[in-house]
Amino acid sequence: MPRPDPRVVASDSSSGPRGPAVALEPDPRSFVFLPVALAAVLCACGPLQASMSLPNPARTRDTIEARQVYEVGPYKENHRYEAALVGWTPEAVQFAVRLVNNNEECVDPANFTFTLLDDAGRAYPFKPAGTPTRTTATGRNGAVLKDVTIKGEFPVSIRGETREVVLRVRPHPGRFCRDLDFHWQFAR
Repeated sequence: MPRPDPRVVASDSSSGPRGPAVALEPDPRSFVFLPVALAAVLCACGPLQASMSLPNPARTRDTIEARQVYEVGPYKENHRYEAALVGWTPEAVQFAVRLVNNNEECVDPANFTFTLLDDAGRAYPFKPAGTPTRTTATGRNGAVLKDVTIKGEFPVSIRGETREVVLRVRPHPGRFCRDLDFHWQFAR
């Protein structure tokens, strides 16, 4: 018995009025959708990422402060995450992280791990300075927003040749909050 042609998409077992089996070639353009759809799904599962450039603190005498903000839809004002590089010494970098959400789970700093990565891939743990500040506000559709800011530092030495650092915010397992990456690229 002959093997069926794998390219056959439509066939008719009879050779009656409709005719013999028809071999149809797939349209190569139809395969473009699959990689695009797959990329969209994979991106939706990865961390939210933002990036900005600023002077390298080790190369300037100016005071350095840089803030990045994520607002996650559909109600962006109800889900806001901020990270600010607020200070620098030769031994450490100071940050303030602000978490605004109507879900208590996603504003409690105890539910997250904060890590700073340098451009060599080394990871540095967050050292909180004091207790987080907590306030509330009214969000969209009357949602009660929890607003928590935690300040602290990472014991990392930024040198003149350092190109970037990344503040990685990861929820602990079992928490349904977003992964966040805040990138600071240093101008040469």
